[in-house]
Amino acid sequence: MDEKKLDSLITDTLVERAERLSVSPEVKQLVRQKISEEKKEKTNMKHRISGKIVILAAALCLLGTMGAVAAGRAAGLVSHSNGNDPVYGSYGELRSNVKQDLGYSVKTVESLGEGWDFRRASIGSVQAQDETGNVIGTYLNLKVCYGASKKEEVSLIVRRPGSLVSEDVRQPDAAGEHGGIELRYYCDRYKFLPAGTEISEEDRLAEERGELFLSYGSDQTEINDYYTVSWKDEGISYSIQSSDQSFTADEMFAMAAAVIDGK
Repeated sequence: MDEKKLDSLITDTLVERAERLSVSPEVKQLVRQKISEEKKEKTNMKHRISGKIVILAAALCLLGTMGAVAAGRAAGLVSHSNGNDPVYGSYGELRSNVKQDLGYSVKTVESLGEGWDFRRASIGSVQAQDETGNVIGTYLNLKVCYGASKKEEVSLIVRRPGSLVSEDVRQPDAAGEHGGIELRYYCDRYKFLPAGTEISEEDRLAEERGELFLSYGSDQTEINDYYTVSWKDEGISYSIQSSDQSFTADEMFAMAAAVIDGK
């Protein structure tokens, strides 16, 4: 799979990452149904990046606590982008317009350190849906991409979904702190499958245990690990994401600290 396409698929998925607890068969059916609908739509959507199917356990990221969805909260989230969404080609352009375009002030930096410098940024919308697929709310999502030479990109994701989305209460793989803010580090494994692939019993059980995210839309079967550090600052959710396996938790905590100390 092309690296940029892979990054787009995983990043959109990770933004709406879920707690991976028990999910009803009805919700899983909705997920697979949504994949079919999105694949049909992508043919005529010129500005959608690689058809931009939102993928996690098929197409929706499933949220909830102990299999239940709290009243007024999402059972699934679907990310959308189009040619009218704000795109920033320079850091100066981002800082000049992001508050107006996003609707609130956020912290960003021009560099995450160690040569990981600003490349581009964009804002997209996310729809929160209930178990039957009805839209119960929408919020905006900022994605800032950083790169160093030909290395993989690192993405800073910023959003303020409010009460629509439950907090990720999983036990992190590592924890840190900066300026009184808790930092949570996760390593998640994604298995990309071509559409229509039958899920093995081994993968199904790994998915149920939260050890594997099954995703559809690739040309061939691929397995990738993705690394995330997340935190909340003044009610705004931030996360930094990468598939570069050379990053340690401490290195990602340092990147988060740079953002926390930023403006």
